[in-house]
Amino acid sequence: MKLKYIFPAFALAALLLKPVSVFSDPRQDAKEVYERPDLTASFQISQVLAQQGNPDAQTRLARMYLRGEGTKKDYAKSLYWAEKAALRGNAEAQWIAGGIYELGFVGPRDFNKGIPLLQASANQSYTPAIYEIGKLYLYGEGLPQDYKLALDFLERASMKGSIPASYGLGTMYEQGLGVPVDYFRATKLYRDAAEQGDGPSQYRLGRCYGLGLGVKVDFEESYFWMDVASRDQVGSMRDVAIHDRDHGAAPHLTTEQIVEVRARSMKWTPRRPS
Repeated sequence: MKLKYIFPAFALAALLLKPVSVFSDPRQDAKEVYERPDLTASFQISQVLAQQGNPDAQTRLARMYLRGEGTKKDYAKSLYWAEKAALRGNAEAQWIAGGIYELGFVGPRDFNKGIPLLQASANQSYTPAIYEIGKLYLYGEGLPQDYKLALDFLERASMKGSIPASYGLGTMYEQGLGVPVDYFRATKLYRDAAEQGDGPSQYRLGRCYGLGLGVKVDFEESYFWMDVASRDQVGSMRDVAIHDRDHGAAPHLTTEQIVEVRARSMKWTPRRPS
């Protein structure tokens, strides 16, 4: 893909929405704009710098197309720019390109192209890629199912703050996948991810309270976490959380208890990761 034209220098200055010295660094300007609310300006500037071959701008552009920030989501364009930066060794770009291939966002799932990129990113200690490799080992997708390797990658990613890695580890300990069943540890992992806003972990934590797995049975806490999980609009656990909240926890509570717990859940906000 080629842009039909290149923004002249004065257009870049206007997009930055601030006085620009002739000695300013356009790469730093673009970084500053990206970190500010005006994502449209950042997108436009990143396009210019990406065309000039800047791998950081190419990665930023790939990220913005992937998330729909400052522009519409476009996985094909995200892949285009990610591959360019990946060739320059950018770990995030390798993860983006690898994930697009692996998940089949552009055409059928292609593990042969996706996994080497993810592995290259993981080799640079990029946390999301470490998690993704662990997930593939856990479910045996594109890689042989290997719980030992899955545990190793997921633990590494979880220690580096990956929320989905904590959830994955929780399921391994809850279900005894390659490790002894350990409900206490599973609940601890679910709680850490749930408190940071992860819908599937919120559901699992509510389920643990309802069944007494690793914690004492507590239907108020079960209802609370199921109710929080039910607000996860993009998660796959939303419908099942509503069902288990209403048919699992609610029958054990009075109307007054439900009103009180729902009021508490509506005020709940996720904690910021450390």
